[in-house]
Amino acid sequence: MDNLRSLPIAELRRRAQGTAPLAGREPLLGRTFRFFSVYLTWIFIRLPITPNQITAVSVLFFFLGIGLFAWNNLTPQLVGCAIIYFSTVLDASDGEVARLKYPKNIAGGIYAEPVSHDFQYAFMYFPLTLGAYSATGTLVTVLFGAVAVVAKLLFRLIGARETQLSMWMKIESSAGAVSAKDFQVAFNPDVGRFHKFYRFINRTFMGSGNHVILLTIFALLRRLDLFLLLFAVYNSAVLAVTFVNQLRRLPKPKAEGAL
Repeated sequence: MDNLRSLPIAELRRRAQGTAPLAGREPLLGRTFRFFSVYLTWIFIRLPITPNQITAVSVLFFFLGIGLFAWNNLTPQLVGCAIIYFSTVLDASDGEVARLKYPKNIAGGIYAEPVSHDFQYAFMYFPLTLGAYSATGTLVTVLFGAVAVVAKLLFRLIGARETQLSMWMKIESSAGAVSAKDFQVAFNPDVGRFHKFYRFINRTFMGSGNHVILLTIFALLRRLDLFLLLFAVYNSAVLAVTFVNQLRRLPKPKAEGAL
C-alpha cells in the first residue's frame, strides 16, 4: 500500500488504466472520464474505502443527477448532467482502485459493477419520463420511457442468461475444471462493418455514462421526449438483434442415445 501511495500520477494512470477492459479503445468522452478519475484514485488509495463503496457513491450521485430531470426546468437539468458526468468519473475510479489494491478480487467486476448499472438503467427513465411528460402532456411520452427501460433490462437479462448457459456447458465439458477466465469475453476486432458501427455508437453515445452527451443536447433543445423515443427505438433494436443472434448460437439438442 505504501508503494502505491508513492507512485506519481503518470504511473498510477499506466497501472490502473492500462489494464482497464476498454484500454486503448475508449471514445473521446471516455478518455475525459479517465483523465479526471486517476486524481480521485490517487485520493482513494490513501483512504480506508473499498471499490464497492466507491461504486455505491457513484450510483447515489447518478440518481441525484438524473432525479433533477423530473423538473421541467433547464437549469436543474443541466446541473443534473454535470452530476451524472461526475458519477461516471467515480465509476471509472472504482475499477482503478480495484485493479491497484485488489487485483485478485473478481466480485466487483462480475457482480457489483454490472448490478450497479442494472439499478441505474432500471430507474433512470422514471424522472426523465416525468420531466418529458410535464413538458409535453402526452401519454405517448410515458410509452417511450416504458419501452426504453423494458428493452434495456431485457437486453441485460438475456445476456446474463446466455452467460449462465455458457457456464454450465463449460462445466459439463471440463468436468468442473472451470476458472473465472473462462467467462471473460475477449475483445474481437474482426467483426463486420455493421458491428463496428454499433460499437462506435454504443460507446460514444449510448453506453453507461456516455449518454450524458445526448442528455445534455436534448435538455438544451427542451425535447426530452425525443431522447426517450431515441432510446426506446435503439434499445428495442439492440434487444431484437441480440436475441435473434442468441437463438442462432443455441446448441442443438441431442436425443438420448443418439450417435
